[in-house]
Order: sequence, then C-alpha cells, then structure tokens
Amino acid sequence: YRLQSWYSAGLIVAPVVIIALGVAAVRALLRSRRREEELAGREELARLGESARTLAHEIKNPLNAIRIRTRLLRDVVPDGEDVEAIDAEVDRLRRLSDRVGDFLRDAVGAPEPIRIAAAVQETANRNAWPVSLEIDEGAANAVVMFDRVRLESVLGNVLANAAEAQPEGSNIRVVLSAARKGFITLQINDSGPGLPPDVLGRAFDPFFTTKAQGSGVGLAIVKRFVDASDGSVTIDSGPEGTTVTITLPEADHEHSDR
Repeated sequence: YRLQSWYSAGLIVAPVVIIALGVAAVRALLRSRRREEELAGREELARLGESARTLAHEIKNPLNAIRIRTRLLRDVVPDGEDVEAIDAEVDRLRRLSDRVGDFLRDAVGAPEPIRIAAAVQETANRNAWPVSLEIDEGAANAVVMFDRVRLESVLGNVLANAAEAQPEGSNIRVVLSAARKGFITLQINDSGPGLPPDVLGRAFDPFFTTKAQGSGVGLAIVKRFVDASDGSVTIDSGPEGTTVTITLPEADHEHSDR
C-alpha cells in the first residue's frame, strides 16, 4: 500500500517537475541568446564607432578647407547667395558627422544629479523654443542621475522635433510628473499633424527620416542614452499631435540633497 501511494504521488508530481524543468531550461536558453545578441550588438557598435570616428575626422578636414575658401569668395563674389548655400551645406555635414558620433559613443558618460525641471527650461530657453512647462506636485525638485551633455542631447532632440511639428504661435506642452514611485516621467506634447503608423514604427531606427534635411539619428540617440540610464522612451501619435514620454529613475535622497 505504501509503495502504491508513492507510485501514485510520483505520477502526479513527476509531470509537474518535468514541466518546471522544461520552462526553466527554455528561460535559460532565451536569456543566453539575449546575452549573445547584446554582446554581438556591442561589438558591432564598437566597430562602427571606430569607423565613424575615423570617417568624421576625414570629413572634417576637407570641410574646414571648403569653409576657408567660401570666406575668401565672399570678398570677390558680388552675389553671395551661392556662397551662403555652400556654407549651409558645410554646416549640415558637420552636424551630421557630430550626431553620428553622439550615437556611437559611450551612452552612459559621467552621470551626475540634475534637476530635470531646470534642465528642460534651460534647454528650451537656450534654443528659443516656446514651451509651456507643467509640473505636478512632487516633481518640482525631482533629480535624476544623468550625464549632463547627454541629457541636453536627449531634451534638445525631442524638443526640436516638437518645435518643428508645432503650429506657429503655439507652445509645446511639457508635463513633468512623479506618477510612478521612484520614477520621473516627462511628456513632450505637440499639436502637429502626427506620424503615420509606418513612420511611427520606425521612429527609433538609426538613419531613418522623412525630412529632406534630417539625419535620422536624433530619436535613435534619445533612446540609446535613455535606455543606458535605466529609463524608457515611447512615442504615441495621432491626428491631434505626438507625445514623447521619457521615464527616468529618480535619484536617491543622498544625491537629491546635493
């Protein structure tokens, strides 16, 4: 009777144990594959970064030469429109080279405690973007740990996109809140025409753009820097406009008091 009881219990327990082991094995396999993909991605980015730095250096040298020649041409060409066009294209190539370097360089940098509300306002004021900043209770003095230059790049890219889409004469609505415990949420809303689904699905793809003068790396930089700081970024868009939501971990009290 005792042996029969153990046998019956084994028939019940054994399948459960086998299923549990199978699930654990599948999870371990998936984690292993994700690690391999992350390592492969990092190695690829490292190679691309080295190539990009070399290419950027090689591009900037002839750009400097072109700029010097255009300055000389201004003195001898009566109509300077062509010279101005050359200058504008040189600036565009220089900016593109710098932004590609931003995307491929170290995403974490040197994090420091930064008051996010002040950072948003400073970025908007520096670029003369019309921003209406709304701060919910509990978020006025919120501090995040972020590299200062990279945070400026994140805010600058998102606000620049909103400013381009926003109808003239109206403000970009920015809402700062502490909706989740331990996290700060920043929502940047424009009331532009919105993005079609096919474009929205590729918004974070590097070098994808629908703009004639765009580089397509702005939002890719945003996602790379935010992800590296244990945050998240999402985009929602419709006929009434686009909302970019950035969520970042709030700094601990030790950093907040500095």
